[in-house]
Parts: sequence; structure tokens; C-alpha cells
Amino acid sequence: MSEEPHGEEHHDFIGLCQAIGFVVIHWALIEQQVDNWVDAVFHHCGGENLRKDKDIPRAFNQKRKFLIVCFKKLPSLAPFSREGQNLVTRLTELSVKRNDLIHGAITALSPINGAFQYRIIGYEKQAHTLREFGFDLHDFSILEKSLSDTLTEVIKFSEKLADTFLHGMTTPTEDSDPKGRR
Repeated sequence: MSEEPHGEEHHDFIGLCQAIGFVVIHWALIEQQVDNWVDAVFHHCGGENLRKDKDIPRAFNQKRKFLIVCFKKLPSLAPFSREGQNLVTRLTELSVKRNDLIHGAITALSPINGAFQYRIIGYEKQAHTLREFGFDLHDFSILEKSLSDTLTEVIKFSEKLADTFLHGMTTPTEDSDPKGRR
């Protein structure tokens, strides 16, 4: 790795850090909504019966697969099926870029021809793979808009699911103590 960047290169590096922070924060907010979907579908729509071990999915890939199956098979989700599947597909596409930026490592602290160079290790059954790619900060505005728009849409979808399946329900914490203490 090269020495610490100075001047314009330092500005570029700070820009990269800000862009990655934006991705991290937005993805956390997006995935929190996906967790809300999983919870509603698992506990209130019959999704638990579609899980072999009756466990709630934890990793994004598990959640993605679970939700697609639920949107296709559960009658109570029929009114949400197309929108839900489309959102999950969109999230899957965004997750690839997110994973590259979060799990990849920059190979230099300064951009080369305007792009930060990354290297990411992939995993096959019995081997590691290595892939390199560039991330140009000038292209970040496209990813920024996509993450922002997607966050807005997943929140709206969460509200639709909550209005349909959770309206008037109390949370497990509220149920656990009859006097409402936490």
C-alpha cells in the first residue's frame, strides 16, 4: 500500500471514506426494513412453516431466499407478491455493489486514473478466488441515488406490511410484562 495521500489525493481518500460511510449507513437502514419484513412474514403470515428448521433467517442471502419463497407461496402475501419480489431483486443487485465496497480492500490510498482500485477475495468450495475492480467517486452519485430511493421504497413497503399484518398488535416486550414495564 502506498504512503499516506497528501493534497488532492487526501481529498479523494476522504471522499472515498465518506462514500463508504454513506453505503454502510444506508444499507443498515435498508436491511433493518428487510428484517421487519422477515419478522412480519415469519410470525404473522405463516412463513415459519416454510423454514425447514423453523428458524428465522439471519444473513441477507437467507432473508432474500426466504422472502422470495414467501411472496410466491403464501396466500396472505398475494397482494404484495409482485412489489415484494421486485424489491428483493433490486436489493440483491444492490447488495453485490455493497459487498464489493465493504468487503473489498483498496490496494492504494490514492485513485489511479480517477478510480480507487480494490481487491476482493471470493470463496469457492475448496479455494479462494481473487477479483479486482475500480470504484470511481464520480460514479458515486448513481449509487447514492439508488440507495436513497431504495431506502424510501423499502420503508413504504414496511409500512404497508405493518398496516396489514401488525395493526393493533403489541411487541413481545410489551406482552412480556402485564404492567408495561421494560
